[in-house]
Amino acid sequence: MTAMSKPAQILCLGDLYLPAEKIAAVVHHRLVDVETTAVDWPLADLGELAAKNLLIEQGGPAAVTLPNSITDLLGHRCWDAVLTHFAPLAEGAVSNICTAGWIGVLRGGIENVDLQACIAQGVTVINSPGRNANAVAEFTIGLILAETRHIARAHKLLQEGCWEKEFGRPLPQELCELVVGIVGYGAIGRLVAAKLTALGTRVLAYDPALTRQPANPAATGIPSVEFTSLDHLLAISDVVTLHARYSGTQPLLGKRELSLMKRGAYLINTARAELVDYQALMDALASGHLTGAAIDVFPEEPVPIQAPWLHSSRLTLTPHLGGATANSFWRSPGIAIDCLAAITSGQSHPGTVYLPKQHAVAFRRRWAPHLRSVSQ
Repeated sequence: MTAMSKPAQILCLGDLYLPAEKIAAVVHHRLVDVETTAVDWPLADLGELAAKNLLIEQGGPAAVTLPNSITDLLGHRCWDAVLTHFAPLAEGAVSNICTAGWIGVLRGGIENVDLQACIAQGVTVINSPGRNANAVAEFTIGLILAETRHIARAHKLLQEGCWEKEFGRPLPQELCELVVGIVGYGAIGRLVAAKLTALGTRVLAYDPALTRQPANPAATGIPSVEFTSLDHLLAISDVVTLHARYSGTQPLLGKRELSLMKRGAYLINTARAELVDYQALMDALASGHLTGAAIDVFPEEPVPIQAPWLHSSRLTLTPHLGGATANSFWRSPGIAIDCLAAITSGQSHPGTVYLPKQHAVAFRRRWAPHLRSVSQ
């Protein structure tokens, strides 16, 4: 930076999970010659945040309107970068990003940013893939154990004064004797596979995002994982756990797919509610075809009291807790800046959502001087 250069102006949009001041603190720790403006998306509680997030996931960033205090701030100047956690950035907000500027989406998805507007206006988009991968993977293992060993059901019955030790025959098996099918083999799916194989579980995998499954399982980092078709995975898995992103208009697991599942199997969903036809799941549980299911994501959040899944003894339910750890939120800004550093040095990074070719050289020149060296 020359003495006459102006500091890069970075707007940090936080929320109840990741406050703007924490985002700004990471920015100042990792970048030099920057000025940050930190503002939180004003929300009454986590319930309101969850409801707005669901609207955004289903309808895009334009589905929720930011308050005037934030929209006025966005339009106040040309921003060199905007870092947002859950706050939506629709087309109007994107138009306030400077040339060679960027948007940092501090989450694994980009549902809250208008990507098409970014492409049209040549704005680089970076996200934070894998930021909550370990949190969700750990939570998934917990739900598998809760279901297969009847932990949640036994807890509820004991509170009701019932000393129940048998939940049907045969007795439950240990993880080392089970076959677990993982649908979706990204950052979360791979961590689930690693944790399960360490416990001696046989792991199958299928990823709908791949045009073909890996010919060499060792290349995935876990040689013992067996890649197969979805139908085969459903047919022989004792537990099926979902870690895929939703794309399309139909559930990945509908009535047909649920009927293909091994009789007595369990379903775990910590990914997206839209991946499963929940009414078909309720039917499969009621008929006894499936023994149980654990669900962390729902078509409507918070779940309305009349929802049928609240009243089934075959379900373990949690209120979208899978990725909610302090570590997963706080590491997000650092992952985004890791991606920025990779881009400026000409390297690839999974967090590079969109880098306009026409601005790539200017982008690297613009941001390379702002990266703090190890010695600084």
